[in-house]
Amino acid sequence: MGRHKQFVPEDVVDCVMDVFWNNGYAATSPRALADAAGIGVSSLYNAFGSKHDLFLRVLRRYAANELAHQIRLLDEPGPVRERIRRLLEAVAGRECPHRRGWLAVNTAVELGGRDESVACLVQAMFEVLEHALCQAIEEGRRSGELTAGGDPAATAAVVLATISGLGVLAGMDAWPERVDAVIRTTVANL
Repeated sequence: MGRHKQFVPEDVVDCVMDVFWNNGYAATSPRALADAAGIGVSSLYNAFGSKHDLFLRVLRRYAANELAHQIRLLDEPGPVRERIRRLLEAVAGRECPHRRGWLAVNTAVELGGRDESVACLVQAMFEVLEHALCQAIEEGRRSGELTAGGDPAATAAVVLATISGLGVLAGMDAWPERVDAVIRTTVANL
């Protein structure tokens, strides 16, 4: 009888996250996922259920790690403009050698209108980030760093829309100068 390979589920989720992030959901095969994790396809299915179940777990892990990192950038001490600039740069892939966009945005574009469970997870990520942006903008307005005009919630929504657009542009990796211009203009307009 063959011996079953032992693995840590969270490590598998981290490995396959990169595959989904690089290829998208539809273009990712179970074989590619199993190969990335270093386990067999049957072991992958036995441990995680379907490809869809695994993808939902990847999105939750992404929220717990990447989104949490983005929120921490907004919570750091220092000028609000600088914190928002660092967030925009992170989403645009400045911290990552492979510009592949923001997984939440990529997923929203690919599956958002066709998969309710995925759409709910992505929407929740957007809402968390928008709330954190709103708090940072309110802080900047209270301190006098940011202009007092306009609704902070509406401004946060505009920055979130910019983040979504940056995720798409950065994923294409076609116009780094355009990405830089979007970041500079967004921060200047706060």
